[in-house]
Amino acid sequence: MLTVKAYSIQSGWLYGVPVWIDNVYVGTTPYSGYVTPGSHQIKVPSNLYVHVFKYYYYDGIYNYSNPMTLSITSDKTVTAYYN
Repeated sequence: MLTVKAYSIQSGWLYGVPVWIDNVYVGTTPYSGYVTPGSHQIKVPSNLYVHVFKYYYYDGIYNYSNPMTLSITSDKTVTAYYN
């Protein structure tokens, strides 16, 4: 199961942020759904209102690319941070 969340330093948790997995729109944050094991690209908008995209956080790792590539081997939670 993959969970994608979005968080703004200014506004807190963000709801309704569009999420794409492998260039396919899958829904909005907080998104949770089954993703087959393997390598997948995860993307959220680079800009959201006045917030500028900063980084992703998952498994204790910060990743600054958008989209990010993540190997799904078990349940994962990814948070996109905006500042």
